[in-house]
Amino acid sequence: MTHYTDKEELLDLLSNDENYKNKYLALIENHLNTGLNKTFLDLGCGHGYFTKYFSSKFKFSFGLEPYLKITTSNEDNLHFFKMDIFSFTEKVDILLGKEMIHHISDKKEFFNKLFDTINEKALFVTRPKHIDIPFNEKALKLFADSQPDLDTILKDIPKDKFHYRVSPYTLEITLQKSVFIKLIRSRFWSCFSSFTDLEIGNDIKRIENQFKDTDTITFKDNLLFIELLKKN
Repeated sequence: MTHYTDKEELLDLLSNDENYKNKYLALIENHLNTGLNKTFLDLGCGHGYFTKYFSSKFKFSFGLEPYLKITTSNEDNLHFFKMDIFSFTEKVDILLGKEMIHHISDKKEFFNKLFDTINEKALFVTRPKHIDIPFNEKALKLFADSQPDLDTILKDIPKDKFHYRVSPYTLEITLQKSVFIKLIRSRFWSCFSSFTDLEIGNDIKRIENQFKDTDTITFKDNLLFIELLKKN
């Protein structure tokens, strides 16, 4: 869903609706099997917001992000590395991959590396191809094209190495209209990354007209939680 261009924009999205943020974080935590005797890896961690948030719930935490400048940490139990999972040589108990599974081109190779990396389980948070965010038709199509079909993801999971479980959730989120427009203008969502400045300007006009009688925009955020439990 996200295209990380600025840390403040990510925090805008999360903190603008406190109820959404709390429910979202609670859902992830409920699926992670946290423990102060366990190690944690946040794969594709962006600027490290979730890595830092969950680090207090584990003995030691890693954040991996191959593309962007990694944030630093003053915590002894939290390290960030600019690399992908194939360059990572540590073993961890729990792995979180939030909104990154659609970037994996060879999922069979990825799941085999995952098996060698985790001791217990992995949680992937993604979205279905069809979403309820009030994007324009082009953005919705680009988003759907970028998201792998759930059946395709599940097909590539090696059944001799993992048990898996899929849990769908729907959360309601309310953003200030000005925040939503800011995120569109900055191409925060990756489905807008190919839009020209003119297309972005026209879409902002559409949003302003569609929601001219309100200062907020409320929509449903559809989530898919894919849990992989390692077989012994």
